[in-house]
Amino acid sequence: MIRRGLWVVLALVAGLGILIWKTSVGPGEAAPRSAKNAAQSTAASESKEASGKPASKHGEINGFRSAKFGADEAAIRAAIKADFGKSGDDIRAVESAVARTKTLAVRVTDLIPETGEAEIGYVLGYKSKDLIQVNILWGTPVTPGTTGVSIAKTALLLKSYFAQQNYDPKTIIRDRKIKNGVLAFQAMDADGHLVRLIYREIPVAQPAAASDGKKADAKEEKKVYTLSLAYVANPKSPDIFRIEKGAF
Repeated sequence: MIRRGLWVVLALVAGLGILIWKTSVGPGEAAPRSAKNAAQSTAASESKEASGKPASKHGEINGFRSAKFGADEAAIRAAIKADFGKSGDDIRAVESAVARTKTLAVRVTDLIPETGEAEIGYVLGYKSKDLIQVNILWGTPVTPGTTGVSIAKTALLLKSYFAQQNYDPKTIIRDRKIKNGVLAFQAMDADGHLVRLIYREIPVAQPAAASDGKKADAKEEKKVYTLSLAYVANPKSPDIFRIEKGAF
């Protein structure tokens, strides 16, 4: 029942939330360059500066690993197999009754080394049927017993990674307090694609057990810890179902 409920959560997040972590060269790493390539790069940079154009461009958000925005379902399934070796029954299709989108959801282990299991949801648009969003979720809904410390560590790793992606500083938000959590990082690229990282601690009141084994009236508070990462193709006007203005 818990696992079935998780797929429902992913579907709701896909329809109502905004939630890709693209990995190629990791934080602190750089692709090796030869002396010749370095010289050519320097020359190109100087040429751009002389022409009045910026020497470098801001970071891009165009998909998650092999899955790119605008890809259809067949291409997304192929990307999941290529990236994680998952296919067939490993991939669950979940329909959102509200947004009328379709999510292809898959569970993976150590998406980031030593961070445990995560759920990835690839969201296909209502009209286009193509990839419009990718949601990644870590925490209690995926792994019961997850601690706030472990989720916070994953959040710090991702913040460090995003800090090196050269996003436009005007679009960046860091460590903004929100209800039951923190908007750890948010940014947009030149095409309006968005990345958003949210950490939450959600209180859940549960009946406390009495010493004699019977239920006590008092309640003890536990917390659900979640870290959600979203990459969104068009956050301002997502491809979801809407009732037309003036219809009622």
